[in-house]
Amino acid sequence: YFLLRKTDEGIENQQRYLHESQQRLEQLARHSRTIAWEVNEEGVYTYISDIVYEVLGYSADELIGTYFYDLHPINGREEFKQNAFEVFKRKMSFSNLKNRVVSKEGKTIWVMTNGIPLLSSDGRLLGYRGNDTDITEWQKAEDAIIESRNLLDNIIDTIPIRVFWKNRSLRYLGCNTLFAHDAGLQSPSELIGKDDYQMGWS
Repeated sequence: YFLLRKTDEGIENQQRYLHESQQRLEQLARHSRTIAWEVNEEGVYTYISDIVYEVLGYSADELIGTYFYDLHPINGREEFKQNAFEVFKRKMSFSNLKNRVVSKEGKTIWVMTNGIPLLSSDGRLLGYRGNDTDITEWQKAEDAIIESRNLLDNIIDTIPIRVFWKNRSLRYLGCNTLFAHDAGLQSPSELIGKDDYQMGWS
């Protein structure tokens, strides 16, 4: 009786530990807006976590049985599909693949995708297991930085004065087109890394 009781307690402790671990993983996935998924060798969803509803507005049941590439925007979908199946063909793992999906409401969502191949004992591809993390806000911030940088570059390049900037070693990091032409160069990129001793006026 004592041994049976200890065995039951051990099983209960293991079940409790597994349940708590599952809750932790779900909380982390929900916080990071990470969708777990599995597809078969044809790219059909066989599993997708419930967090997909929070990110894309679809229930898991709506997506199971559909192709993963159907979530990609129509523009560029065929190329995306071909590239994906080239990876499938090679049975390669992939990580930090930035791509777009379309939500149920028609909004474009940027995700970072990771995946590993699922292989049979004889090496045959069974499918892929992976996750998609919503990086839309991060992508918007990156786009805003690029837009601001381009705007600043345009302003610097069109003002009627010579502009340049250097690092602490007094080597040029950049300049506007007007300054580059005064230095006898075709473009500002030719100036980068040089110092005044390498210029025509030294």
